[in-house]
Amino acid sequence: MIIDGIRPHVSVIIPTLNEASSIETVVRRLLTGISSTTVEVIVADGRSTDATRERVAGLAVADPRIRLVDNPDRVTPAALNAAIAASHGDVILRMDGHAEPEPGYVDACLSVLAASGAWCVGGTMRKVGTTRAARGAAAATSSPFGIGGGRRFHLQDEPADLDSVWLGCWPRWVFERIGLFDPEMIRNQDDEFSQRILDAGGRIRFDPSISAAYISRASWRGLVRQYFGYGLFKVRAVQKRPRLLRFRHLAPAALVGSLVTTGILSVTTPWALVVVGAISVAWLVVAARFARNVADEFEAGVVDVVRAFACLHAGYGAGMWVGLIRFAPRWFIDRTGNVPRLEAIAD
Repeated sequence: MIIDGIRPHVSVIIPTLNEASSIETVVRRLLTGISSTTVEVIVADGRSTDATRERVAGLAVADPRIRLVDNPDRVTPAALNAAIAASHGDVILRMDGHAEPEPGYVDACLSVLAASGAWCVGGTMRKVGTTRAARGAAAATSSPFGIGGGRRFHLQDEPADLDSVWLGCWPRWVFERIGLFDPEMIRNQDDEFSQRILDAGGRIRFDPSISAAYISRASWRGLVRQYFGYGLFKVRAVQKRPRLLRFRHLAPAALVGSLVTTGILSVTTPWALVVVGAISVAWLVVAARFARNVADEFEAGVVDVVRAFACLHAGYGAGMWVGLIRFAPRWFIDRTGNVPRLEAIAD
């Protein structure tokens, strides 16, 4: 794809930690059909304990466009920042080490970026799973009951301006203007960064011509931990960027809080046990109805989708309550923290 008569130099950045089973496929799919030297792939690895680094090093020997950089902090925002600092591209494109980009992914991003004039573009997250838990999670996160409604990339199938997109592709000047990813945001760093774009007057564009598969968590425990982290750091993200807050963020916390409070009261107050039962039954009825709408599409059982809904809501809701306690002092001091600048980290 040509922008203003010139093909831009694209830097694909990939944060990894123990992605030996998938990283070679990801890189090869990205570079399939691209013979130009105007694309580089920078893998920022968090000191994996499997064969990730060796496999990336092997790819780099065969293709000088591929490089490995170290991420001693072992968290995603640090990896992204290290890769951006090591990059040379006019365009920065994020990919994940366990995603499966469609053929032509890079060109699709460039095309939408050029046509839209947006500060960030992204596309469809095709959710797939190889286990019962993963298929249940794929279905649950494709339902408004699982992740909340509204104009979200999870539920979108037409081009539109949104609040955020999956992965992302940005002109380099965006990072020069508003800074890099916030290293404190171990989770939700993309949401926090997207809100900075919107606060600065930029646009974020979703387009289904950009598409990649997302491999859902393979276990119920992993799904709960994932959404606990999202809920935990959503509190910190809202402290930093208050415009991030949506009603859907509060619903799981309200559910968890109601169940825990009435559960405790039921020890001494019999009517509270009735309330617990009523809330639980109502949730199950609604969950089952939404589960039936999405289960077949992902070859998941209705019971597994309902179980995934429970993991999402319980994990996210509990995470927010813990976040409210953990980050309580930050409402009054050190609310925003320090976002690193590209020039400073490059030096």
